Amino acid sequence: MNMNPAPTCLDPRGGVVVRLTRAFLPLLQQAPAAQIVNLSSVFGIIAPPGQTAYCAAKFAVRGFSESLRHELEASRSSVRLTVVHPGGVRTGIALGATPVPRDLLEVGGARPRPPGHPHHLNHSPVPPP
Repeated sequence: MNMNPAPTCLDPRGGVVVRLTRAFLPLLQQAPAAQIVNLSSVFGIIAPPGQTAYCAAKFAVRGFSESLRHELEASRSSVRLTVVHPGGVRTGIALGATPVPRDLLEVGGARPRPPGHPHHLNHSPVPPP
């Protein structure tokens, strides 16, 4: 498991979503109505193997956004917030994914899924080209 990207993408002081929100929120709050739209991923809702750092970053966007949305509503702010979680988009992101070794899957009773199972390691929400 390669966690090298995790500190950068999860750092709330350095994360792009947090920094941009902090920068623009005071301006948006001056408007009679405004909308923040944060882009996450379906991997901010589900967490397939081999995508640990990416999923952690997308779950962070989701958590930050949902919490901020509640704070904006509680303060009766004119700013609304939406999080978009797009599903499979035909890109090369999965090509660089690091699969979880089989011996790690067997720890704690987890077993590899048979081919065709929705959570099989080689399952992709996007059909091959």
